Amino acid sequence: MKTYFDISTLKILRVTGFVYLLTLIIPTLNWVFILSSFLSSGDNIAAIILEKEFLFRFNIMNQLITSVCIIILGCLLHLTLKTVNKNISNIALLFKTFESVLFMVIALVYLILLSMMKSGLIEDLIIKELITNYVSYTALPGVFSGLSMMLFLLLFYKSDIIPSWMAILGVISYVLVIIYDSCVILSLHTQSEKFLQIVGTSPVCLFQITLGLYLIFNNKKFDPIKKI
Repeated sequence: MKTYFDISTLKILRVTGFVYLLTLIIPTLNWVFILSSFLSSGDNIAAIILEKEFLFRFNIMNQLITSVCIIILGCLLHLTLKTVNKNISNIALLFKTFESVLFMVIALVYLILLSMMKSGLIEDLIIKELITNYVSYTALPGVFSGLSMMLFLLLFYKSDIIPSWMAILGVISYVLVIIYDSCVILSLHTQSEKFLQIVGTSPVCLFQITLGLYLIFNNKKFDPIKKI
C-alpha cells in the first residue's frame, strides 16, 4: 500500500531532513575546527583562548545555533508525528527541549568562563578542566537526544513515512547513544574509551546522514485530497 503525502507535509519533511543534518554538521565542524585547536594547546589553554577570543566566541555561537536547531527539529518532528500518537510525541518533544536547554547552559557556562578569564578571576587548572571535558558535559544532553529520537523513530515505524528497516536501525543507533553517554556520565568508559566512543557515535552519525538525505529527497507521490 502506497503512502500519499500532501505538498505541505512533503515540505515539512524536507525542512526536517535539512535541520536534522544541521544538528550533526554544526557541532561536528565546531569540534573538529574550533574546540580541538584549544585542546591541542596543552597547559596553555587560557592563553590560547584569550589570544583567539573571537574563535572561542564563535564556538559559543555555534553551540547556541545547535541548540536552536535541536528545538526546531523537535517541533518539526512533533508537527509531523503527533497524528500517530500525540502523547508519545509530546514526551519526545519534552526530551528534545531538555537537550536544547542543556546545550544553551553549556554555551552560557563558556561565556561566563571567558568573562572570568578576562578579569583574572579563575585559575588555569579550572579553565583546562572545563575545556578538556567538553565531551563529558555533552553526555547529559546526549542522553536526552537518544531518548527523544528513539521515541520519534518508534512513531516513524508506526507510520509509513520512512521504511521500517530505517526506523529500526535508527532506534538501535540511539540506544547505543544512550548507553555510551550513560557510561560517560557514570565514568564507566575509562578502560575501553575509544571503542565505546566509536560504537556509540559512528552508527548514529551514519544514520543521521541517511535519514536526513532520505527526508530531503523524498520522492513519494502526493495526493491533494488524502493526508496523513
